[in-house]
Amino acid sequence: MITYTTKQKWEEAAKLVDRLQDLVEKKEMTTENLIGKLAEIFPPNFPVEGASLSVIYKTHLTPIEYKILIENRKSSNKRLEDSALKNGEKFIKEVIVGLTSVFETSKASCAEKGFDCGSLIIIPMRLEPKSQKRIIGAFVVTVESEGSFKEEDRDILDRISDRVAIFIRYIDNLIRSRITQRFFNTLTSNISTFEHEGFKYQHF
Repeated sequence: MITYTTKQKWEEAAKLVDRLQDLVEKKEMTTENLIGKLAEIFPPNFPVEGASLSVIYKTHLTPIEYKILIENRKSSNKRLEDSALKNGEKFIKEVIVGLTSVFETSKASCAEKGFDCGSLIIIPMRLEPKSQKRIIGAFVVTVESEGSFKEEDRDILDRISDRVAIFIRYIDNLIRSRITQRFFNTLTSNISTFEHEGFKYQHF
């Protein structure tokens, strides 16, 4: 099993963010594709041995939905209430609305939050780092053994989750701008056709 030093953890986090940045810059990248790649390239046993990552995303739909994009290191498309994380739904949503973050290192305290594990971190995905505003989702990281996480692990995951949030919003905005441009192009094309037909009618 891989055991990371503090320096190696930060190096792995930097590599992960760089790889995601490269993916974001590719044409036709979608949020689903990006998160799927995150599930693939997230380092094994990171930041500690036995760690399992899940990612929850708050949609823009009305009413709001909470979607599982990654569940236990695998791509997913479930609703939070239909997933294995449903017992911890209350605390996950509290993190996403900016009320708290979760850092537990015992089975008893994890169980109180609705999780069957020994160590637990739930951190927000923020568009404004270090802010409790503009949160679009959460990282949930669990480990079977107690006392697995250190404060540095929360800091590292915090940095990654915020970057992923920014990447997701960038892709969403890019897709919207492409749709708007296509609509504009279609509209101007229709107007041009209409004017051309009108010109022919006047000379008929």
